[in-house]
Amino acid sequence: MAEALGDLAVNWKQALSGSPAALAWDLLGDRVRAALRAPAAAGESEALQRMLPPLQADLVILRHKLTLGTAESAGLLGLDVSTVVSNLAAARRTLSGAAAGPGAARRPPC
Repeated sequence: MAEALGDLAVNWKQALSGSPAALAWDLLGDRVRAALRAPAAAGESEALQRMLPPLQADLVILRHKLTLGTAESAGLLGLDVSTVVSNLAAARRTLSGAAAGPGAARRPPC
């Protein structure tokens, strides 16, 4: 966390030209992804970071781990609410497919 705040300080002019919260979240995400590449990384949040694209993983963590609302998550990341909703739906599909496993039979659509 301290490293991400240092990154934010270095990029403060950039932060002021847009959404400081969104830039801070991006910088923190970069640090988290770098830490996940380390051999000792484990846990639920880390698994999400490995299974999903970065934005989807961030949104799942914000919504389901930090219990932020859709509008709050959108505001924090500097996104439209529709972008948050569509990315969460895509993440759900990916995670549902992963939970079913590669050999699981798929139901035909009704």
